[in-house]
Amino acid sequence: MDFVITEIETKPRLFLNIYRLSLVIQENLFLKKAFLDFVCTYFNQDPFFKPIQPAHLAFFADALRWQISEWLAHDLSEPGVKIRARLGAFALLQPC
Repeated sequence: MDFVITEIETKPRLFLNIYRLSLVIQENLFLKKAFLDFVCTYFNQDPFFKPIQPAHLAFFADALRWQISEWLAHDLSEPGVKIRARLGAFALLQPC
C-alpha cells in the first residue's frame, strides 16, 4: 500500500491529470481492475495471506480504490501519512 501512496505523492501532477482527463478512471472501471490485481498480487506474495478468500480480497481492493479515488477527487489535498493510516487493514473495516 505504501508503494501506491509513494508513487502518487512523487508524481501528483501526472496522477491528477490522468484522473481528471480519463472518463474510464473517473468511472472507476480501470481502478477497480487495477486495484483488484494489485491487492491479489500483494496478498499472494506472503504465505500467511494465501488463505484469504477472493471475495475478501475484492472487498479490500474496493476499499483501497475508494480511498485513492477520493484522494484524487480532492486534488491530493491530504498528506500521504493520513491516507496511509486510512489504508490500514483494520481502518478499511471501519464503517464510513
